[in-house]
Amino acid sequence: MRILVAALAALVISYASGKLRTSYRMPAPYSYSCMKGKCVREDRRHSDSYMSLDACTLSCGKYGSLWPKPSGEVELAKDLVSFHPENMRFTKVGVTTKMVERMMDEASHYFMRKLHFKHPEYPQHEKGPFNEYEYQSTNFKNQDLDQNTDDKKENNYENEEPAMRYEEISPFNRERSNAVAQKHKVHIEVTISSDDHELHLDTDESYDIVTQTLGDLTTVTIIANTYYGARHALESLSQMVAYDELNKSLMMLKSAKISDKPAFEYRGIMLDTGRNYYPKEEIMRLLDTMSSNKLNTFHWHIADTASFPMESQRQPQLTYLGAYSPSKIYYPEDIREIIEYANQRGIRVVPELSAPAHTGAGWTFGEAHGKGKLVLCTGEDEPWFAMCSEPPCGQLNPTNPEVFNVLKEVYSDIIDAFDPELFHMGGADVSFKCWKNSPEVTDYLTENGKEATSAELFELWKTFQNSAYSKLFEATERRGTPVKPIIYSSSFALQHLDKSKYIVQLTNEVNETEILDFVNKGYQVIFSNSDVWNFEGPAKSWGGRKADPNLRTYVDIPSWKVAYENSPLDMLNGMGVSNARSDVVTEGEVLPRDMVLGGEATIWSYETDSASLQPTAWPRASAMAERLWSDPQNHGHGTFHAEEVQNRLAAHRQRMVDEGTRAEVFQPEFCFQNQHSCYSQEEYKFHYDHDHTTTAATETVTCYSQEEYKFHYDHDHTTTAATETTAATETD
Repeated sequence: MRILVAALAALVISYASGKLRTSYRMPAPYSYSCMKGKCVREDRRHSDSYMSLDACTLSCGKYGSLWPKPSGEVELAKDLVSFHPENMRFTKVGVTTKMVERMMDEASHYFMRKLHFKHPEYPQHEKGPFNEYEYQSTNFKNQDLDQNTDDKKENNYENEEPAMRYEEISPFNRERSNAVAQKHKVHIEVTISSDDHELHLDTDESYDIVTQTLGDLTTVTIIANTYYGARHALESLSQMVAYDELNKSLMMLKSAKISDKPAFEYRGIMLDTGRNYYPKEEIMRLLDTMSSNKLNTFHWHIADTASFPMESQRQPQLTYLGAYSPSKIYYPEDIREIIEYANQRGIRVVPELSAPAHTGAGWTFGEAHGKGKLVLCTGEDEPWFAMCSEPPCGQLNPTNPEVFNVLKEVYSDIIDAFDPELFHMGGADVSFKCWKNSPEVTDYLTENGKEATSAELFELWKTFQNSAYSKLFEATERRGTPVKPIIYSSSFALQHLDKSKYIVQLTNEVNETEILDFVNKGYQVIFSNSDVWNFEGPAKSWGGRKADPNLRTYVDIPSWKVAYENSPLDMLNGMGVSNARSDVVTEGEVLPRDMVLGGEATIWSYETDSASLQPTAWPRASAMAERLWSDPQNHGHGTFHAEEVQNRLAAHRQRMVDEGTRAEVFQPEFCFQNQHSCYSQEEYKFHYDHDHTTTAATETVTCYSQEEYKFHYDHDHTTTAATETTAATETD
């Protein structure tokens, strides 16, 4: 009763003072301590000192709450320091060009904004894309960072830069941290040696962080060869900071040392904006979350049979007839803004224009403009399943020369807007049924003394692809640098495409032999296994792909565990490539790992749109991101168990939610608060066997303390009892 009276009194006082809080939190009854790499909950009354779950998560285990986990050296302190966000400063930014200086300026604001998001009362609706930097002029933007002293640089931040919106609305401004946190300062020093400001396949994304604390000052030193490595370092640094509920401030690791770089150079997500349109802001949200996971490639499947939402300045009728509506079009300025936003987040944009299949909307203008029939199988004379794998149907006419003239114009539009290093040409789901049933194709074959056999249609496809390839390179002549084409895997690609000209995106299911064929033939490949890294389906309710009895009617949406465990190199090793992970090169040999550029998740938008994109992608894509950044390997405990990382992923998933991402939940919150209680029966057996094997080996040289013995005894017997209860219930 006294507690209730006190709470009501506090509420009345807050209301009377005009400072009514949006929430009222009672004291937490539990404290946490780190034991065996997990945060263990205990009654606060029996604990010597209080530690929140957030505080424990920062420092517990080898990697704390870092995601993806670093691939190199990691040393994280167990002690924390508290500070007010206004006391964190970039006191040194050593760069070589104005462009990198500008990019680091924006990155520093983006980083600080994310720290303010950690306050539990930061307005959720304010956590959208960071466009504030583009529209707010600051004195600092035009300053030279190469000044004489650190004091001057610090003063520039303190005295000359006007407050950004994220600072003005921050809840940290409405509450007072304790004296220790108010006094403590954090200085960040960044050194970048390269002037690279565009991301390429060979860009160095490595970085080093060293954090040290002396008295009331914590110094963070970041060293990277490129802006992109420095940006990744800031991402890792933000993951070593959490909200301190006791001191009404932020807290971070007292000291840390990280040396990190990615295992693969291509780490991406493909989004189809042809089946369903996504507003520009939603794409930017996706880019924000990709950057939080150190993914570096946004593959933009911009158009499909259903719609052509990109403005073509050279062939405007494509857009006029192909877009779902005038409000659902990406204009060149939208595309450029997305590309700049992506580059700032350490992400390249790879445009795709699929051909010859997955085309339809907009391409029907040909006959009315004297170009003949550009696209086939778009009529309603036959049901869709007689011509293609999903509605609507549409496939370019390989016998009409005007098709290639239009393709060159559209390629030129895309090259102008995107200026890409890589260009995806599609090549999936080519329907021979469509071409066989089109008089334009059969008449052409007859005139040339051929029949519509599979062999002749493959030759026709080859002729089409060679012509499209030539037009793509003609479109790049004006800028002076070619692009590297990507194409989806198929038997056609394996048999007919030059390995020196194309990168192949492997959409085969896990362990299909065609994967091995591409690698053995020397193709550079990107893994996108359709049964594990296709994050959407098509799902049960979608009618597409049900026409072919050889195809599964739907694809099970993979769990994050399945996505995490999908290792391209381990897959190759299991298929007989014994040197899949080898770094030893013999003269004249190309290592299989050098052929694997990386991987990519696909979202085909069959049943996904802007309202459901985020939970469709996250945290599955986070699991894939750690696979592609760190490429974690089994270390002798049998089959790799993704449950070993689920607590760290749960912390990362909550962090993404706090930053404004609507990531799907994958377990009850109870499991995160009780990190030893939610194993599956299989996982319990794995941990039980492993723990007892390790204990047997350890007991010869050491003994448990009474506290440790009690923990293990309680933990094992509690979990065993829970498992037996579950088993009995299922048996009943």
